Parts: sequence; structure tokens; C-alpha cells
Amino acid sequence: MTGRRRSRGRWPAVRPSAAAVALLLAALAPAAPAAAQAPDELGALKREVEALKQEQARLRTEIRALREELRRSRAAAPAPAAPEGLTFALGNDPAKGDRAAPLVLVEFTDYQ
Repeated sequence: MTGRRRSRGRWPAVRPSAAAVALLLAALAPAAPAAAQAPDELGALKREVEALKQEQARLRTEIRALREELRRSRAAAPAPAAPEGLTFALGNDPAKGDRAAPLVLVEFTDYQ
């Protein structure tokens, strides 16, 4: 090793070249007009967000009204009446007991 000393654990100092600085400035230059438009765009975005909030509030009110109307219609609707006085013709089918006895049907279901 000739004449160069390396410091332990440190990076050697690097000087930026003029070309690197020019390239960095050229890359950042177009950002200036975009920054000038930002307040207009920001205002437009704020107006759009406010309009969306108002629309959301309107939809919430409409949903609440529909829910209330559904509750009222369910409460006002009478339960279906149980059928009475139905007669089943058994004909000559085998049967036990009185042919005029009342019949109760019970349905069991398994939804598996």
C-alpha cells in the first residue's frame, strides 16, 4: 500500500461533481410549477370531499327513513291466519280412530 491511509469504519469523503449537481437541479426544476398548482388542486379536492360528505349524509338519512318504513310495515302487517275447517278426504284408506277426529300437523326440518 502506497501513501493512502484508510480510516477504519468511515467512508471516504466524496465531492459531488458539477454534472451530478446539474442533474439533480434539472430533476427538481419541473417540481416548481406543480407546487404552484397545488393550492388550486387542494381547494378542488377539499370541495370534492365536502360534496362526498354531504352525499354520504343524505344517503344515511335516506337509509334511516327506509329502515323505519320497513319496521312500520312489518309491525302493521297482520300475521297470517291459521287455516281452519279444512277437510281431508281419506276415502277407503286404512285409518285408526274416529274419521272426524281433529288433525295436528307438525313439521320438523333439518337444514344440514
